[in-house]
Amino acid sequence: MKSVFVKKLCAVSLAALVMVGAAGVAPMMNLEPSVCAAETTADGSFEYEFNDAGTVTITKYTGSAKTVTIPDRIGGKIVNVIGDQAFYENADITSVEFPDLVTDIGNTAFYKCTALTSIKLPDSVRFIGEYAFYGCEKLTSIEIPDGVTTIHKCTFMSCEGLQSVKLPDSLLSIEEGAFSHCDSLKSINIPESVTSVGNKAFLHCGGLADANGLVYIGTVVHYYCGKNGNVVLPDGATYIGDYAFQYNEDVTSVTIPDSVKHIGTDAFTSCTNLTSVTIPESLTENDIEHWAFHCCSGLADANGFIIVKNILFNTVGDDGNEEHPDEDIVIPEGVTVIDSQFLNYSGIRSVTIPEGVKEIRNDAFNGCYNLESVVLPESLTVIGSGVFSNCEKLREVRYGGSPDQFKAITMESQTMNLLVPLLTYGKEGGTPATVTPAADEPQRAPATQAPATAASKAPAPTTTAVSSNNSGIVGVIVIVAVIVVLVAGVAVALVILNQKKKNQQQ
Repeated sequence: MKSVFVKKLCAVSLAALVMVGAAGVAPMMNLEPSVCAAETTADGSFEYEFNDAGTVTITKYTGSAKTVTIPDRIGGKIVNVIGDQAFYENADITSVEFPDLVTDIGNTAFYKCTALTSIKLPDSVRFIGEYAFYGCEKLTSIEIPDGVTTIHKCTFMSCEGLQSVKLPDSLLSIEEGAFSHCDSLKSINIPESVTSVGNKAFLHCGGLADANGLVYIGTVVHYYCGKNGNVVLPDGATYIGDYAFQYNEDVTSVTIPDSVKHIGTDAFTSCTNLTSVTIPESLTENDIEHWAFHCCSGLADANGFIIVKNILFNTVGDDGNEEHPDEDIVIPEGVTVIDSQFLNYSGIRSVTIPEGVKEIRNDAFNGCYNLESVVLPESLTVIGSGVFSNCEKLREVRYGGSPDQFKAITMESQTMNLLVPLLTYGKEGGTPATVTPAADEPQRAPATQAPATAASKAPAPTTTAVSSNNSGIVGVIVIVAVIVVLVAGVAVALVILNQKKKNQQQ
């Protein structure tokens, strides 16, 4: 009887050891099942996931058909979501038929489906994600169902063949870049319900221009493609969008009304024949973005400086070439902001910045590899990101204030650490500074942002990796501990059994 007990004890111990060992090893092998494991439909054309609500999300189209019909049910469950990147860069499909109960079309769902010519969204759709139809260059028309409230960022950007769009009365906002670079777009209705139209929403949509060549929708000046040299912007405009007049060499003068509150990045960049700009007194330096008047050589003063609203944008040399200014630059009095416009100027040897300048924007002198010395004013409060990066010959920086004042300037710790070893303070001939270099603590964000690019791009497809190192270590520890306990238990049982046998023999 007792031997049977011992055998049972050993069997139970072994079973427990196997179960616990498996539990410990599983995390190391990453065998834990996914909550929503991808499966494939019977015909092998779609990968999908079951949602918590008992519905289905199409995650990927794997078929080869040009005309695609998305099933209304899979496994008896309603298909209601077309997931992010489901048809990403599929260059074969020409048309898609949706089931009647689809509510959501995810981000980049049909990104760069370059052969897609026809699509009809069901009335059930309520959400269309960012970049959902970006680069569908053969798509010619689209009707947005009633119930959709937002056209998200760059949803239809670069649909070059898109000619007409019908928007619903439920629409409240059109976000940044939503229809930008839709070169063929000639017709779009903006419902009265729309209260917000984002920056660049209709950039390079020349087909929507009025008789004067101006694309003006909502209160945003999105684009100008006219030939009239004297441009008067409409009263009520509040925003001149990024790149709105960029590279337009026909523009000679611009009158900006008092209603305008902001001028975007690169708004007038390289308008080389622009000689006159009327700007409201209410606009401040903070209302005019980076590069707004970059390379507008017609606005340069007698010394070659392009200054608008006390912002120094860049310098034009005697030959009219912005890339080769004088070797020794003295910034004019009255300037309060230095924009990012000396980037990679190889000719600069020294820069003297006068009192009154409060901000040097991002990358202003980045790549000026012959720059040797800089004079900074006591009035300075912000030094942007990368201002003196790649200035390999910089050997002397004189600051007009005290060490404590210098430490109070908003700048990245990297910039602080670059300047401190080169720094003297006070007026000319001052003594070396004793400022302690900044530690690598979280950086203080500069007051301005880096210049934006001309066209937004969708993020590339991403994958998520799950690390199981920690769970693996814990599993090993658990296994070892259980083995020790079980072995000890079996040993104790054997000792007790042997002792009882001896007692019986006696």
